[in-house]
Amino acid sequence: MEDLKEIESPWQLICKFLKMEKCSVFFCGFFFVWVFFSCTKQGNSETNSDENDTSSEIVVVIDSYAVKSLSPTPRIERIEYNVGEEDSIVYNMLENMTVDDVYDYYEGLDHAGFAYSDLNFQIKYIDFLMEIFEEALLRRGYKKPTELEVKDRFREFFGIEIDAPNEALYDRALGRYVSDRENVVERRRQIDFMKTTSKTNFFESVICNKECGFLILNPDLYGIIYVLGTYVNIDEETIYKKGDTVAYNINHYDITLALYRSEYVFHNSESAFNWLYSHDDTFLKDLCCKYDYDGNPRINWLVVRDMNGFWCESECYDAESNRKENAYDNLFFHYLPNGELKIRERLLGYFCGNMVDFNMASNMNKEFSRYRDSIVFSLRGKVPVYLSGYTLEDRMRIASYFGFFSCYSKSFDPFTSFYSELKENPSFVQFIETNDYFGLEGLKEIVDKYK
Repeated sequence: MEDLKEIESPWQLICKFLKMEKCSVFFCGFFFVWVFFSCTKQGNSETNSDENDTSSEIVVVIDSYAVKSLSPTPRIERIEYNVGEEDSIVYNMLENMTVDDVYDYYEGLDHAGFAYSDLNFQIKYIDFLMEIFEEALLRRGYKKPTELEVKDRFREFFGIEIDAPNEALYDRALGRYVSDRENVVERRRQIDFMKTTSKTNFFESVICNKECGFLILNPDLYGIIYVLGTYVNIDEETIYKKGDTVAYNINHYDITLALYRSEYVFHNSESAFNWLYSHDDTFLKDLCCKYDYDGNPRINWLVVRDMNGFWCESECYDAESNRKENAYDNLFFHYLPNGELKIRERLLGYFCGNMVDFNMASNMNKEFSRYRDSIVFSLRGKVPVYLSGYTLEDRMRIASYFGFFSCYSKSFDPFTSFYSELKENPSFVQFIETNDYFGLEGLKEIVDKYK
């Protein structure tokens, strides 16, 4: 799916009028108004069967823009149709967003300003945003996944159920969008999350619209929506009339990102993954490093590639301990918000098993070997700062995983400190055996060989 060239917004065109000769402005302005009223006339002539019916509105797509009226009057439903044959859809309509809300946001607030703006405005804005993104994605050809697909794929990628309480999702920089028609308690929690100043924030999280089956990261409409029908006093360079119509660009890059992210996560689309791999690899790396999805070797390679880049650029560093901590902190293992130890074993296995196939930084191999040793030495000796937050039992578990994957690696020196610990520390061996070797097939043979 190729991206269309981004089109200048109608508002940007209006602003350019100020720089034109008055004659040019007059004709451009006349043409713009003619287009708007022509579209409105077309919509009214094809869909309004009752001239007195004010409970519906028309949405017409012109090129890549969807244009619709935002009357302050509450709207019950709208008839929405694309320019084309037999292309009409009826949707329920959200009632709260007005053109003044859109105008004030677009003209006066950037993203950071919005995140700290009035809470009531944020609530209306997010509801409106979900509506806009749903429309745009459907127009871009996105197919709504089944409820089972949403549940299974969300669990696979994010390690938690989509139906988990939102409080548990919020702790992981995730969220399930809750509309005002759904659970009142969860809606209140969502509102509380919008105003939180904790480590995770609603506007910096992956928000899943479960009902419509798509993801939004950093929810924002800035640059996507525009107010039409606004008139400018050319002599005084002031705006003296706000328009009553909003257009949104269905091909905006943020909508493209939501499209490909949702296609990959919920539909396992290979073409969407390839697009993300070339244009949005940060999202893919976050799936691993932020949300613990380490099941895709190509994503693991992106993470390892960045790690290699760190070591290539760190040769001038003096503080060896800082180098270790910066490179590996929370990479192979970390605590989940509920206190559970999480080991990204597939990433660790990929790292240990494939480094021989890459032109890795030579000092990276040395530092990783030292890092493994520091984990083993912490079981009976000094605990380095970057391991001080982990219990002894958890450090024994981590050491077992590092020992297991290192034994099958040709990329690093033999893990002699691990072998010695098995021989000299009966408590360590007993811990491994009591936990049934953590389900790692082949670990028993390693322990029996060196204990």
